[in-house]
Amino acid sequence: MKNLRTFSLVLLVLASVGLGCSTISKLRSGIEEGPANGTGTASNSNSASPSSPAESEPGSVTAGTDPKAEIVAASKKFISLPFFTAKVDSGAENGLKLTIEYQAPDRYRIVGPVVHGLSSEVIYIGGDAYMKLGSKWEKSPAGNAMKSPMQEIISEKSLAKLSDVKYEGTETLDGTRAFKYSYENPEDPSMQMMAYSSTIWINAASGLPMKIKVNYKGGELKAATIDYDTNTPVTIDKPI
Repeated sequence: MKNLRTFSLVLLVLASVGLGCSTISKLRSGIEEGPANGTGTASNSNSASPSSPAESEPGSVTAGTDPKAEIVAASKKFISLPFFTAKVDSGAENGLKLTIEYQAPDRYRIVGPVVHGLSSEVIYIGGDAYMKLGSKWEKSPAGNAMKSPMQEIISEKSLAKLSDVKYEGTETLDGTRAFKYSYENPEDPSMQMMAYSSTIWINAASGLPMKIKVNYKGGELKAATIDYDTNTPVTIDKPI
């Protein structure tokens, strides 16, 4: 099912430095085609000056000492989590809005927008995929669709492509102190990734990503914001 394949591609957003991929726009175009064969958090921030590196939490390096290495470290820490929830919002009217939940080691739930009047949801468990349109669940093989894109986009080769990485100072998001960074990522046709610029906020205490804003330099989708919840436990069970 084409809808199922396009939903699987959105997991590229799970890697904290890979959120600028054009797959997000492909997901939107895919779900808007309708069922195959007829089946089927805003954060307030207060800025602090980035004029000098901020002191990080005890036992860690000083933020801003090596911005690129600090983003890479946050990305690697993020993918080792036992669970998380990510909310994706393109910000445009009738734009892309997704909720993605993860439970280690291989369970994902993706809740999308209403498709032709029907709610849309996909669950991946190991090599199985379950898709729901409206009230009906269907099962089909998922293979390694969830694993490979995530591994590729956080590989040393992919992370090495980040450029113009800057430490922008500290901000407070929902009462939590965060280190703010900006960076550029070039176009990568092999990964179907459009060039983009991005800003990431990393929790000063946990070292985990809290929020990412992406601005695309081409393509239909112009921007996207991803807010992470790494504190609320996630449980994903087989729906059928």
